[in-house]
Amino acid sequence: MNRLPCVRVLPAVALLVGIAAGAAEPEEHPLRNARVGEYVTYRITQVTGDLKSGATVKVVVVARDAAIVTLKEIATIDATGGLPPSTSAEERKVDLTKPYPPPFLPGGALVKDQKVERVRSGKEKVKAGGKDYDTEWEEYRVTMKVDGSDQTMSVKVWRSKAVPLDGMVKMGLRNGSLETVMELVEAGKEK
Repeated sequence: MNRLPCVRVLPAVALLVGIAAGAAEPEEHPLRNARVGEYVTYRITQVTGDLKSGATVKVVVVARDAAIVTLKEIATIDATGGLPPSTSAEERKVDLTKPYPPPFLPGGALVKDQKVERVRSGKEKVKAGGKDYDTEWEEYRVTMKVDGSDQTMSVKVWRSKAVPLDGMVKMGLRNGSLETVMELVEAGKEK
């Protein structure tokens, strides 16, 4: 089986909302303006050595009140190595009164001592999903211990105010030989 796991580095496979390095105040929460029916769809591509895998992820706001946003995340992992595509869906509640952690941080009991350092930032025009977006980007260096081993990854995130949820247009992540790119395919509001 040559199927790579589809980036659990990203919460619930792909929800890349809230690239806040450090604690954000509740009024600065990246989902503070999210509305029921808004959605984003991303294409994820992972490459490590000669292996390449991909997935498509759709995130939809299905409910919200003053303190909680409920997101439905639907991930379809591409067919690879003779295996058929697989789809999974789950709902996740996000508390708007609490800081939102950077979504590119891996979690779990084996991950310790995570540190996020913003390296640089800038502005750039990015084409995604057939549209041009004026974006602001930030680049991060993340260090951590995974099962006792030191790990370092670099992450770059492009955002636009024209995109719903947290505005992410594109993200690139490199951790050793693993390279992941997540790019906006579509965004809008369901009826």
